[in-house]
Amino acid sequence: MDIDIDLHDPHQLDSLTAAELDRLPYGATRVDSDGVILFYSRRETEMSERKSTAVLGRNFFTDVAPCTMVPEFYGRFRRGVLTGNLDTRFEFSFDCDMHPVQVRISMRASERAGEFWIIIEPLRILPRRADRRPAELIENKFPKNTDAATDLSSASFDFSRRDQEPIAFCDAVQPFGCLLVLQTDTLEVLACSANSAQYLGREPDAVLGRSIVDLLPSCAEQLIASLGAINTQPLRYARFFRLPATTPLVDLDLHIRLHLWRDRLLLEMEPDCPPQAELAMDTRLLGFDFNALQSRLQKLTDIPSICQEAIDALRYLSGFQRVLAYRLEPDDAGLVIAESLADGTWPRVLGLRYPATDIPRQAHALCIETPLRYAPSRDHSDVALLTRSVLPGANLESDLNPQPEAIDIGIAHLRAQSPIHRAYLERFNVNGSMSLSILNEGRLWGLLIFHHRVPHPVTPTMRQRLIEFAGFSVGTAGLAGRAVESACPRCWRYRGQSHGRLNRPQAALSARLSWQSITPAQVGQR
Repeated sequence: MDIDIDLHDPHQLDSLTAAELDRLPYGATRVDSDGVILFYSRRETEMSERKSTAVLGRNFFTDVAPCTMVPEFYGRFRRGVLTGNLDTRFEFSFDCDMHPVQVRISMRASERAGEFWIIIEPLRILPRRADRRPAELIENKFPKNTDAATDLSSASFDFSRRDQEPIAFCDAVQPFGCLLVLQTDTLEVLACSANSAQYLGREPDAVLGRSIVDLLPSCAEQLIASLGAINTQPLRYARFFRLPATTPLVDLDLHIRLHLWRDRLLLEMEPDCPPQAELAMDTRLLGFDFNALQSRLQKLTDIPSICQEAIDALRYLSGFQRVLAYRLEPDDAGLVIAESLADGTWPRVLGLRYPATDIPRQAHALCIETPLRYAPSRDHSDVALLTRSVLPGANLESDLNPQPEAIDIGIAHLRAQSPIHRAYLERFNVNGSMSLSILNEGRLWGLLIFHHRVPHPVTPTMRQRLIEFAGFSVGTAGLAGRAVESACPRCWRYRGQSHGRLNRPQAALSARLSWQSITPAQVGQR
């Protein structure tokens, strides 16, 4: 028989025996101040599909549930631990290596010194994504054993239907934030993601048709200033600012991105870590010596070596397990010219060559217009994009043609993943992923590609800096010359500032860029 207690009373939790804790109708996990698991209840093992013996002594956030390494979960935990006042409740979705489930999280300090409770109440089972059809498109196209280096081939395959997939016209977003689509003249909300209540304290019915100035009065001044900057310099790159927490329902600061895209404004909101609970990757960023990196890059003379130095720094900063420099030839065929890889993850792909069809045409076009593509978790459950006036987009599971008047959200970091690309990643044991575009005179020079075998959230601050850093590191090396400035104009704003900021690359180095072919043999000559 289940035991029911008051979750808001830590004394009741601490007074239960292990056997009694196992009879609770929700998951109970006790951790230390670093997140190392000390107790894992029976109900928790059932929900997570992980045995307690496999998780005890491991870190809940980094090892067992890496999808929780985000401001809305780990950020709240760290803030509560550091301030001595951990007492919070919020909703969250789990989807890594388990059936997706929506849950309510309660985190409380234990009466045991230095220990804390994480209580997980299941709310509803979420549907698994119906990705069987996209998976069939790539089945038997690749070696069965992708963990064996001998099975790898430099051949890629032409999936003709990938070029038809309307990836920018999407009726859903990823669940790590909230998206609003605004009319440019009235700032009226044309569409919003179904999770608006978590970020605005209002359900979608109370958001659609309202002015964003009314919904976010505390950021009206910053919003208007950003709109003015866009109107005077209509660049296709986001304006960033922060919105302090203003309601009991929204107890974390929000990181705001504003894009001008296809004659509409896309406003993205994500939880931002409080200063006292900064995540490790942001701490690495603050302490990183960009001047020393610039100096090293300027001394290098060949493109593969420059890229290698850059992606080693990117992997350190971002924490991804693999970072690739993927160079496009004039015919858009691709070559992996540098690779930074953590031990025990994947076989190396350095020197592998791919035909132009490896990147679908519409994805290639988006890469030119958008600096970053980000998907922290491959298996997330999508959040619907809702609207009253226009169609939100095509159903990517059943229809490969966009509907009339569909909303293009191609530049949004939150845009849901393509089902075909999701199946592609799964085939190669990639979960968290990200890519940065490098341009040359309006042309896609190449991509910096990030992979992780498990979910790998990247903070908004880190993503913002990586966009700048991609332009800085490659531009400093002269790989993309003038185009880096057009691809990432904000990165020059830090010119001449102190240690840890970005300096503009010397113009003389920009002449190094050429579209000459780099052979696999040359890739190895570093």
